[in-house]
Amino acid sequence: MLKNIKVNFETIELLQFFWETVAKGDKISDSYIMDIVNKPEMQAIYTEGFDTQSARKVLSAVMNKEVLNDATDKEKEFFQYNMFNADDPGNVEMMLPPVKLLNFDDLKAEYKEESDIEDLQVNVVPSYDMVSRIDGHSLTLNFFKIEADWSDMDHVFVEGKILKDYIEDRLREIMDQAR
Repeated sequence: MLKNIKVNFETIELLQFFWETVAKGDKISDSYIMDIVNKPEMQAIYTEGFDTQSARKVLSAVMNKEVLNDATDKEKEFFQYNMFNADDPGNVEMMLPPVKLLNFDDLKAEYKEESDIEDLQVNVVPSYDMVSRIDGHSLTLNFFKIEADWSDMDHVFVEGKILKDYIEDRLREIMDQAR
């Protein structure tokens, strides 16, 4: 019986403070950056060519408004997304509320009788070209792939689908694999 679906956006909140601080021209300690890149939910984005040191290097370059030298394609893309949000943290202020307001009670009701899975987690993190990744009972969603319809801010999208619908479809994949 599916009892809980937790949406974890803590990493994005930490980065929101980072981007706002950078936008003001202030500095963040290296330990704060390390806290971000070492978050357990960040592990899902680390691959060959992009690891904790890559993320640290990129965030440090963003903070110092430095050019990113000798970077991999993933590091360059991660840099561009972070620099975009550091240049205009208002984007995050518009994109984060729809994530915070996600509610999956209807999905819990859909699987209340027929599942051995009790808990699912949705981790919203920054990434590069990845849209989402399933690992066990967790879905990791790239915050940078959430798109706004600037004419209707009540709806945000991932790959052309309404955010909630996209996440529900991916969570159903997890549930259906467990059958």
